[in-house]
Amino acid sequence: MFGLEIDEHYETPLLLQRFMICACALSVVVFHPLVTYLLLFRSKGMNEDMRRGFFLLRISQILLDVLFGLLFQPYPLTPLPVFGCMGLLCDAGWLPPVHMFGILGILINGTVVIYLSLLLHIQQTLIVGESRTRISSRLQCEMRYVHFP
Repeated sequence: MFGLEIDEHYETPLLLQRFMICACALSVVVFHPLVTYLLLFRSKGMNEDMRRGFFLLRISQILLDVLFGLLFQPYPLTPLPVFGCMGLLCDAGWLPPVHMFGILGILINGTVVIYLSLLLHIQQTLIVGESRTRISSRLQCEMRYVHFP
């Protein structure tokens, strides 16, 4: 269709696809659990709120690695993410429907909201005393709500 299969079959090397799957599987099985263990049990200097926030960020990063690294690797060129993909689900013959891209967009945006919340919390803990740059907790909640879809 439209000659786009030429790019999919000839421009995407099979070894690169397999390397991406192996590297992502290694990071999901080895590196992410190691970093999560260090975060939960070896970081005693971090307060509980920050630890929970970083744990949520780690979980969302693991989910994104599983989705975009193992199960569904979208094709990097612009017209092809709708037509073709690489990954384990696509190799099995299942092409995700177009409305799934909206769900994946919500997951990515959720990761941004978690990261923004962590940055706001870090900024609030670094400010000592009363300052004009201190943001109230109500305004922080409103900022999170505005950024989430």
